[in-house]
Amino acid sequence: QNKRLKNKYDKGIPINEIFLKNSLAVVTGKDDVFIDFNPQSLSSKIKNSFDKVIFKKENIKTIDYRIFDKRWIYFDLNLLERPRIEIMSNLLTNNIALNSGKYGRQLGSYNYFVTNSITSKDLTSTIDSVNTFPLYVYTSEQQRVANLVQSFLKEIEYLYGKISPENIIGYIYSILYSPTYRKKYAEFLKIDFPRIPFTEDVKLFKQIAKLGSELIDVHLLEKILRYSNGHFMGKGNNVVGKQNFVLDKKKGKLYINSTQYFDNVPEEVYEFCIGGYQVLDKYLKDRKGRELGGDEIDNVENIVKSLIFTINQMEKIDAVTKKWI
Repeated sequence: QNKRLKNKYDKGIPINEIFLKNSLAVVTGKDDVFIDFNPQSLSSKIKNSFDKVIFKKENIKTIDYRIFDKRWIYFDLNLLERPRIEIMSNLLTNNIALNSGKYGRQLGSYNYFVTNSITSKDLTSTIDSVNTFPLYVYTSEQQRVANLVQSFLKEIEYLYGKISPENIIGYIYSILYSPTYRKKYAEFLKIDFPRIPFTEDVKLFKQIAKLGSELIDVHLLEKILRYSNGHFMGKGNNVVGKQNFVLDKKKGKLYINSTQYFDNVPEEVYEFCIGGYQVLDKYLKDRKGRELGGDEIDNVENIVKSLIFTINQMEKIDAVTKKWI
């Protein structure tokens, strides 16, 4: 290890010392039973799989299963192997969470993503599980309080004045998506939770936090993007077969079968990875042999646009972090 770099990296604050509570994300024990693409087939599957279990419709919840891939989970605390209820209960209402792997055993994988519902441990990788760090936690009286360590908040207030939890997570997310940060500290990011460096410049903090907050909104698919990319084209049955990415005059076409494709997909977007997954390829491969519904077609189009935004935003983040980080 580069000792000079390590000394600088160690001055950052580990995220598990910023957030008060976290845990590994959900382990069902049997994903093929407890998770499905739609609530109706999940209901049928649960009813047919357990003779002595009283089916409860209210146990069907959304789960952030993979990157940009929400599905349905039968969230029964008595049936799931590791429901992580202390943490996941906070994501059943209005909230967001940072997800981070503790280790990075896959070369070049950065297991960082945001969610706003129950989260799978394999969200960003099947090798490196994620821990979930909710931004808020709910008390027994259902009061929402920031899930941030008090001593850390005092330090932040000393540096910048009164700062909202949303600005703090926005700043952290920006740092995690800084290409210079990832490249510079790659060897240290493999072995523990990431450490976050904090600038002493208040204006710079707010600028970085704003870029991260914008990226969070896009990763949660909560921002409409006006790119003319990713439109679904061609006639057919919408069934995902063999995916094929074709460059035609610098314009990429992502085929889901021999006649249908998503148009104007940049090559760097098709190849873009978050964690251990090549995002678009993973989303479609998980649906091989299935007919894409309208919501799924819209979702792929939105993923294309979100990844374009991510690539551009990472350049902006790098411009304001690379000189000092």
